[in-house]
Amino acid sequence: MKKNMAYILVANVLYLFIGLVSSFVLPKFLSVDSYSYFKTFTLYVGYAGVIQLGYADGMYLYYGGKELDGINDKTIAVDINNYIILNLIVGFCIFIVSAIMHSTIGVIVSIAMICDNFLGFFRSLFQAIGEFKNYGLALNIQKFSILIIQLLIMFVFHSDNYLHYSAVSVFVTFGCAVYFYLQLSKKKTIRPGMLSFQRAMEMIKQGIVLLIGNFANLLFTSLDRWFIKALMANLQFAQYSFAVSAESLINALISPITVSFYNAFCKNSSAEYIKKSKRISMIFGVLAISTVFPIVWVTKIFLPKYTDSVTPLVFLFGAHSFYAVVKGVYVNLYKVNKKQNKYLFQLIELIIIATLLNTILYFFYRKMDAFAIATFLTALLWLIICEVQNPNYRFAKKECAYFLIVICVYFALNFFINEVLGFIIYITTVILGLRMLLPEVFEEILGLFKEAYLKIAKRKLSK
Repeated sequence: MKKNMAYILVANVLYLFIGLVSSFVLPKFLSVDSYSYFKTFTLYVGYAGVIQLGYADGMYLYYGGKELDGINDKTIAVDINNYIILNLIVGFCIFIVSAIMHSTIGVIVSIAMICDNFLGFFRSLFQAIGEFKNYGLALNIQKFSILIIQLLIMFVFHSDNYLHYSAVSVFVTFGCAVYFYLQLSKKKTIRPGMLSFQRAMEMIKQGIVLLIGNFANLLFTSLDRWFIKALMANLQFAQYSFAVSAESLINALISPITVSFYNAFCKNSSAEYIKKSKRISMIFGVLAISTVFPIVWVTKIFLPKYTDSVTPLVFLFGAHSFYAVVKGVYVNLYKVNKKQNKYLFQLIELIIIATLLNTILYFFYRKMDAFAIATFLTALLWLIICEVQNPNYRFAKKECAYFLIVICVYFALNFFINEVLGFIIYITTVILGLRMLLPEVFEEILGLFKEAYLKIAKRKLSK
């Protein structure tokens, strides 16, 4: 698992760099209205997974823990062909409806959804079977290509039209999907005409509950933006979307946990291993949210028209300290143990809670900060619910104390200390708190760093 996490971490560091450039350059040089419309496009495309009706989710569960060499060529060929046809049918229906309604953004979103799902097939496959090198490629080739072409459109052609940037995303995503299709074809015999209605129904039936759960999760995580889209102006939507865009970069640091643990839990789901995984998730989470300090610092200097995004940034980043544990451990356990129904009902409860919190806080606060605070509180409640429902995996008292102290220090530093000094004090608190409250975890992490250092030194000596 350490090797897999390393592959994903390297891939996500590259993704982080690409995302940082994109997140700061686009809002810097695009007008507020163009950036707002572009982020509306990305918000809609985020729901692309819905049109595959659960096929990819069923496939993800079916292939979980398997090796590529052990998968039958006919099975994977049928899955790819079924998946493409299904997405084309549903996507075409959305295209026709959008064209009738004369919705330009609807038309381009329908095409983008088909292309995004095509590439998503390979991401899901590589993730399920533990092909993390290919997963890293699928993650970064698309983002890097989109960034380069968007920069060309911006600085060479000086375009402020959001449709140009949206179209780039569509064409590049399709090109990347074709590339991975051809790469897989070298290892597996994939005949275009191989289809199976029975297999399609089997995968959809197996994955539909997980799809609804993922849709509910997507709605849950984007609920704040829907509130702002409905209740506030383009300026506020653009500012909040910038915060969300910056927030998404934290996934590049946390996803080594959320991605690799599913495959690992398929092979080992003992209580001791899960508790150890929770501690790793917690440490990753509290370290990852430290990135808010440099991001806030850059925002204040580089993007003065987006300084109102700072408070939402702090709360949105803080929520990921809880998401690291919930999504890294509990959500993966729901998938491994085939408890999709429990996952779904839990998300429905959280959506209701989040809706109430967003409504109440906006009623009293009347600022976009209210939605970020609601998101943070809902993430905290999600972790508490998971802890209550899973007594065998609960944090120990010292772990809870450490978590609480670090989060309190995080907010205190963000609101009362400058970003540079705040970052230094926060990292120091994380390390010293770990050494004092959880010395065994500290020694374990120190051992991992020593092991990595010795491997690097050994490679240098061998050269």
